[in-house]
Amino acid sequence: MLLHDELNIVTLLNGVKTSKNIVKGDILIGEEPLIVIGVEAKIYTSYNLVSEWAEPMLLSDKNILYLYNIFTESYINITVSEYLKKPLIWREKHKLVIIPISFIKKPTKNDPYLIGMMINQCDSQIINKYINTLRKIDNKELSEIMDYKFIPDDYLYNDYDIRLDLLRGIVEDKIIKKPTKIREISYYTSKIPLFNDNISLEISDKNLLEQIKFLARSLAIKCYSKNNILYIDFNNKKNIFLCDFKLEQSKANTYMYIELYKNGLTFSASAIPVG
Repeated sequence: MLLHDELNIVTLLNGVKTSKNIVKGDILIGEEPLIVIGVEAKIYTSYNLVSEWAEPMLLSDKNILYLYNIFTESYINITVSEYLKKPLIWREKHKLVIIPISFIKKPTKNDPYLIGMMINQCDSQIINKYINTLRKIDNKELSEIMDYKFIPDDYLYNDYDIRLDLLRGIVEDKIIKKPTKIREISYYTSKIPLFNDNISLEISDKNLLEQIKFLARSLAIKCYSKNNILYIDFNNKKNIFLCDFKLEQSKANTYMYIELYKNGLTFSASAIPVG
């Protein structure tokens, strides 16, 4: 995958770095740690993958697309170059498959559900009632979040369950206020009904809106934004969704090509645009 040169990438020892600053020796965090063992400049023709429901991606012709045939109900891996050679009628039968992003689980200073409620300014009585169920909280972090309205990286780039509880907290106020969702707030668990629902959030801060959109999409939950409104579709229970997409050719450019090492194997990986 070709990545925008300003994209944030989580490394094990050096925290979050922009993609153009990745160097030999960095350890990239994913489902398993990946060690960068080589960096080299190469020229590629790139393609912009555009979809209303998915994060924009910059791809080379060697990147692999994971697609679903809506008629045969089968999955296929195919390179961008081979996909572009297919006739239009074939491409129209195939949808892009979106699955959750995997990050390594790491400890957080506060309960992610609480962080979510505070980010979206949930009712103070609800927040206080939930706080009373927790063993400890980090007031300094909570104060920073209340002042600046942002999602800390330790929550945004954590494992699936942490991110899901974070999103549950963000939409909590929306769910309990719906007439069909009225319930007693006992908070014996942070698992509240999410699915079979559509929710819209008004987020005035553009950066926060983009963070929440990335959060939902990283969980394979469909969402898109229009102006300052974020629309989230919770009608999918399979941790996977399909969407239409198109590839728009970009100009040939110089990118950083990196080699990664994992479990004794060396393989080529992301090509990262040079600034």
